Amino acid sequence: MRLSRATPLRPLASILCLAACVLGCDPIEPHPDQSRFDELCGEFLAWYLELDPVRATELGVHDWDDRLPDVGAAAIETVAAEWRDWLARLEAIPRASLEGHAYYDHRILEYGIRAALLELEEVRTWRRDPNFYNSLAARGAAALIDRQFATLPFRADALRARLAQFPRLFEAARENLDDVPRVWVDLALRNVAGTASFLSNDVPQALRLQGLDRLDADLFAAVLEEIDRAVEETQRFEAWLRDDLAPRAAGDFRLGADLFRRKLLYEEHFDVDVEALREMNDAAIADYRTWVEREARALDESLPAKDVMAKITAEFPASDELIETASRFVEQAR
Repeated sequence: MRLSRATPLRPLASILCLAACVLGCDPIEPHPDQSRFDELCGEFLAWYLELDPVRATELGVHDWDDRLPDVGAAAIETVAAEWRDWLARLEAIPRASLEGHAYYDHRILEYGIRAALLELEEVRTWRRDPNFYNSLAARGAAALIDRQFATLPFRADALRARLAQFPRLFEAARENLDDVPRVWVDLALRNVAGTASFLSNDVPQALRLQGLDRLDADLFAAVLEEIDRAVEETQRFEAWLRDDLAPRAAGDFRLGADLFRRKLLYEEHFDVDVEALREMNDAAIADYRTWVEREARALDESLPAKDVMAKITAEFPASDELIETASRFVEQAR
């Protein structure tokens, strides 16, 4: 199986439980299918981590810290075929022949692969949500500065290489995005502006605190220049979202009952009828309201619950003031 450096998917945390299959097995002679499954798990994890270099960095695997994934349409089509190949290989191993953890890991991996295919081919976030691309940009940079897992020269050079790939990332976004819900564009505009600010302010500040000024002069200059270019590319993407995509964004964000049910099954391992889920939700809301009313009476029996809640929330910042307030507290702490 060829290792692909194509498009990443949103990480499937449950898949990583399969590492147990790679780390060891029972001391008794395993069933031949057990050996095949262990081998498949090892190959799959290596493929998956190279597939998503940003997620690999976040998980502590640093073989591809200098890369962003290729999220062009052709690459995504290629990787979808590879996911189908993995599913075919897995289905060739009878789950009933496995014992212990492997019996359950087989199902975890199956649902993880099906969730990935559902995302690529039917949900199609890469076609419909600008935040998919913004998240890759922001996470790709943050993963290299949030934790000092290696020397600063190593991480700074990897950051420079990742930031240099922003033009390719955002060009793929401009080519791919279609049938986008307007509410997702509006959300992306706020998030992309935040990413530009993060790159412009927080990244250089964090690097300086970690010793950027003491780096080799050429690397120091190259990193700062690449940050400036990445900010410009991010702002260009923001302008495109605002001026080009937003006026024509008329997609529907609703998944529909069948797609929602399968997404819930494959991602959460929860198989339930949509109407039954609605009833569970309504019951949970009713229970919460009962709890709020009980606690409100305990605080002030003379007022309705909503008025008690209003008095409590008035003591704290409004939602649009939270970031500013938190930033002020951070500065005071410094």
